[in-house]
Amino acid sequence: MVHLVLTGHGGAEGWLAIDSAGVTVCRDDQGLSVDLAIEADTAQMHRWLVGRTTFRELVSKGHARLLGPSRLARAFPTWFDMTIFAEDLRRAASREDAIA
Repeated sequence: MVHLVLTGHGGAEGWLAIDSAGVTVCRDDQGLSVDLAIEADTAQMHRWLVGRTTFRELVSKGHARLLGPSRLARAFPTWFDMTIFAEDLRRAASREDAIA
């Protein structure tokens, strides 16, 4: 279970139940023990999700902070397939270019 707190414009709080079947996003605390807590700037997390920065850079520049076992903190960025987000961003940029 990951407790995620996004700060800044568009900030939100949620919990990610991550297992081999995938990720379930919960808006409310399910009362389960949290294995990893993450506090991050919303805009910077978006940049990471679309491949414009690395998670390591977010942490080193103070845009993200992880609390929990170091093995989970190191592994967290590998739990997501970012190619989905990057493909959506490329399609959106192509549409914008076609309109302009």
